[in-house]
Amino acid sequence: MPAAAALLSIEELNALPPSEEQRFSDAVAPLFESAPALTRHLMARKPFASYPDLIAAAEDVTARALTREERLAVVNAHPAIGAPPKLLSALSYAEQGYTRNPHVDDAEITARLQELNRVYETKYGFRFVEFVNGRPKKDIIPVIEKRLRDGTVDSELEAGLAEMMKIARNRLTKFDPKEV
Repeated sequence: MPAAAALLSIEELNALPPSEEQRFSDAVAPLFESAPALTRHLMARKPFASYPDLIAAAEDVTARALTREERLAVVNAHPAIGAPPKLLSALSYAEQGYTRNPHVDDAEITARLQELNRVYETKYGFRFVEFVNGRPKKDIIPVIEKRLRDGTVDSELEAGLAEMMKIARNRLTKFDPKEV
């Protein structure tokens, strides 16, 4: 699991020239994971007054500027719930509860989540995204089951993008207030 990254100040982020698109992408990855289509559009929308302004711009970009394929890539940038810890960013690692007692979620729950994730990805064609916020994995099972039962491809894509923005807002609270 990689260490948590620090955020650049919003002024430093705004000052990055177009030639440093990768650095910009790396700088916002703690909020959005690695989503190149999203970060490319965000870089074009600089400057931002604050990080909350950047997240609001990300919501607008995902709703209005991205193609369907780009929106799918953004959702798929998030790791699967229950993914092996070595595949997670430091923030995803904590959000998915791996910092708690490792025996809290047993193998049966993990296996069930992995199966539900496979079913979800087969049905909808993209990754299930939910703002877990430290909830035990067993609490996510009924959420994914309901979304499998009640969702459509379009409603689930919208839900996944909305959940990503909740995750980004929550992640923002984890950084030093001077950075944001």
